[in-house]
Amino acid sequence: MKNINEKTAPNQMRELIKRMRGEYVTETKGAKLKGELTMRDMLKITRRINENNDSKKDTVGENRKIPTDQNNEETKFTEIFNNMPNNETVSIVFFELYVFDNLVYWGGIIDGAIEFTYQVTPNENKSGVNFDYHEDYIEDNPKNDEIIKRIEEYYNKFSDYWRNEVLNGNRRI
Repeated sequence: MKNINEKTAPNQMRELIKRMRGEYVTETKGAKLKGELTMRDMLKITRRINENNDSKKDTVGENRKIPTDQNNEETKFTEIFNNMPNNETVSIVFFELYVFDNLVYWGGIIDGAIEFTYQVTPNENKSGVNFDYHEDYIEDNPKNDEIIKRIEEYYNKFSDYWRNEVLNGNRRI
């Protein structure tokens, strides 16, 4: 095979195009490079790869909650407010409990002012309790401080149970 620098400009261009298409023979291997993929073939491969990645990302599985889970959590959560200071009461609206293969998600709204969500994953760094404060929330109210403290304390029990019993596969469905 001649050196590309020994050819004229048009012949050099032809040689470069052949190399880009994979139609040249290498000196060391003596084999023809595989240049048989068309643009259509490459697009098909790319689409197939993207579809496989997208389908894995979007699926979290089905809700594995058993019928008693929601009621049990609501009962246990309501009990943490039984001995509030000054015999104060709270009203709670619960969200639906979701139990997936790698995620447990649950929450509610207390007194129409404090929205909380519990998120439990196998990785503790991605788990936690989140708060969202509505218009009725008063920052300096000691009752609200007590509610937030109790929600945070209950999260430890909640996450221990769901991480150890469900996410790590100790509970039958």
